[in-house]
Amino acid sequence: MEREEVLRVIAEAARNERTELYLANKKLTSVPAEIGKLKSLTALNLSGNQLTSVPAEIAELKNLTRLDLSGNQLTSVPAEIAEL
Repeated sequence: MEREEVLRVIAEAARNERTELYLANKKLTSVPAEIGKLKSLTALNLSGNQLTSVPAEIAELKNLTRLDLSGNQLTSVPAEIAEL
């Protein structure tokens, strides 16, 4: 999935105030910082991609109760994730 497509999906999810976003198995190598705009999210699935990191903006998702990062090549996660 190309960056522009991911940005479109995030923008649409923000407009619709979605509570769940499924971006698993999309061959993502990064997650745009714009993910932090999805204030209504309670579940985010980023499993099965090629992520080595996630942006610190993920900590802005204060309503998040489920986060799936399995099946990636994460070398670290931002310290801000502890705020969730």
